[in-house]
Amino acid sequence: MADRGLAIRYLTSNKKIIPIQFKSGGFWHTNVKLPDIVLSNLTAKPVELKSVSLTGFSNEYPVINIKILEDELHHFISRINSRLNTLISDRNSWETLKIAFGKMFIPENGYNESLALPGSRSLNIPLSMLVFLHYIGRHPLSSARLTIIVDSANGTRELSFEIAFTPFITANTYNFPLKGSFCIANQPMSITSHRSVLSQEFAIDIVAIRQLENGQLATSTRNPSGLQDYFIYSSDVYSIGDGKIVECGTAFPESEMNIPSNYSEETFLELTKRLIPEIGFLNTFCGNYIVIEHDYGEFSFYAHLKSNGIRVSEGQTVKKGEIIAQVGNTGHSTEPHLHFQLMDGKNFLEANGLPVVFENIPVKTMNHNFDETNSFIFSDFLYFNVT
Repeated sequence: MADRGLAIRYLTSNKKIIPIQFKSGGFWHTNVKLPDIVLSNLTAKPVELKSVSLTGFSNEYPVINIKILEDELHHFISRINSRLNTLISDRNSWETLKIAFGKMFIPENGYNESLALPGSRSLNIPLSMLVFLHYIGRHPLSSARLTIIVDSANGTRELSFEIAFTPFITANTYNFPLKGSFCIANQPMSITSHRSVLSQEFAIDIVAIRQLENGQLATSTRNPSGLQDYFIYSSDVYSIGDGKIVECGTAFPESEMNIPSNYSEETFLELTKRLIPEIGFLNTFCGNYIVIEHDYGEFSFYAHLKSNGIRVSEGQTVKKGEIIAQVGNTGHSTEPHLHFQLMDGKNFLEANGLPVVFENIPVKTMNHNFDETNSFIFSDFLYFNVT
């Protein structure tokens, strides 16, 4: 959207604003990760960003009003845009940027790092880090409107930008990708985890937790010496629904990750420098993985799979409940677990994440007060048995 020389757009060009929606006690909860916004000055004269306001609507009625003041804007815009510029200037970091932002708009001369915006420059307003919407009402939140105030040589100007929501419920019915007793960690309602990343917005991590002799709950035996000491390791992974294998990554050597206690971000970074030229970025970052295309443009993604544990190949059709792999510890993984997500395309770096529920995990399993939901919800951890 352009208005007299100022333009507003999403940082991620194909970004969908998909809310988590669940009903409890007759009230709808709407939880929204807002998009990052780019403000571009297309004129030759400078302007200065003064404030950003957000109005949330339910059934066309305004029900939320939030104003972000100049000091807070300055802090986040300076810090985040400086970090973006550092990554943009390093071509080796572009894949990292794509993980977070997908099809990201990159200005020719980088992002402005202050509220004073010169002519022909752009700045990113990191809305996803400034505001997180959670609304409770008789009807779900349906949309939002961004209002931006700038000062220019011609006086104060007000710009509006509509943020449309895309409510989503899976068109297919799915089963959970594992069987047995498991714990779902890092669920979508945990805004500090996967939720900040484009295709991983509604992703989950799955581990197995058991009670040890001393009463402690743990994902492995005491003082684990290898992968076999983790309770989930080598568990069968099942296709969540009928579909076709459209992509596999199978080249990550699990021998590089066979002692989880030795893991550190520094050692993994060194490992990536060696593996990316050999097996590619995605197979290095996600470890061994599978992408399945289901009906209605829905794609399931399974990551960190065991070396030599993948039982399918590209082009193969699979049925719901068919064993496709085993849980491993490959890629960016601190210990054996299954990373799972649903997407609107097969490209892990560019697709939007989609919320998902499974027909063999009823909503009441998550919380007996919930009536309806389009996503895993409520807590960072969820324990259950799946048969």
